[in-house]
Amino acid sequence: MQPLVYTCLSDGLGNQLFQYAIGRALADRIGAELRLDCSCFSGNSSRPFELDAYSIVAERSWDIQKVPTRWFRLPGRIGKPFTAAVHNGVPRRATIHGHSYKVFDEKRIYRFDPSFSTLNGSVYLTGWWQSPRYFESSSESIRRELRLKAPLGRLSRDWLGQIQSVAAVAIHVRRGDYLLSPDRSTCSPAYYDAGMDLVRSRVSEARFFVFSDDPQWCRQHFSRRDTVIIDANGPEGAVADLALMAACRHHVIANSSFSWWGAWLCDAADQIVVAPENWVVGIPTTDDLVARRWQRFYRL
Repeated sequence: MQPLVYTCLSDGLGNQLFQYAIGRALADRIGAELRLDCSCFSGNSSRPFELDAYSIVAERSWDIQKVPTRWFRLPGRIGKPFTAAVHNGVPRRATIHGHSYKVFDEKRIYRFDPSFSTLNGSVYLTGWWQSPRYFESSSESIRRELRLKAPLGRLSRDWLGQIQSVAAVAIHVRRGDYLLSPDRSTCSPAYYDAGMDLVRSRVSEARFFVFSDDPQWCRQHFSRRDTVIIDANGPEGAVADLALMAACRHHVIANSSFSWWGAWLCDAADQIVVAPENWVVGIPTTDDLVARRWQRFYRL
């Protein structure tokens, strides 16, 4: 019987793309059928399921009960590592629609888990998986499946024409929920100034296109003549904004999975990618977050 790979989807578009990508890579490697657990979006989720905009070949399921990753959890300084050691050695299994799966959960965020490379049989994946090392082997099939099924709207097509006519640089500014998060910090104006100056020093006649969930803040902080704010799509236009970001040749990204994908989906050979020094408060931007082909990658 052909093995099955379920990948659990949650949160915004950037996280959904990471979760899909690891599932596609594992399914490709072991010859499995890929399925998407979309049940997180069937209730009162604050984020919509957005992967239907793409040409992804995978069955969707909306009725899966939450899959536990642990049989037990012992408290305390001794109990927690003991719990982890037991479950890392003997993974939990779960039955979904009559089929048994090995549950593989993320142990350390922003770090590649080498044991992923030895997975086989039917597997249920749960985590954020924010490292391209999980799916570089399937980058071609992922790019193929991430083609939009429908054309961009008129305003986005107008912006696309402008982006394609110049040495375009995508600037992503993430504010919104980050303003209230204890472990996230917004990138400062000084970071964007430094990143844009670095690109200006290497790209003649660079033009900067700013994407943000807070365009009003951006209008107050980006005023140079080589910079424009894109606000064609509004808060519900993540898929269109991501396509426009990917069309840019260079990227100054925020500590955000969304802008990470805008940079990864770009196929410019001379691409420059600038990222913040810390992805999360107190956690540096690790090498596991850096795509292998980003030869001109800078942490500021």
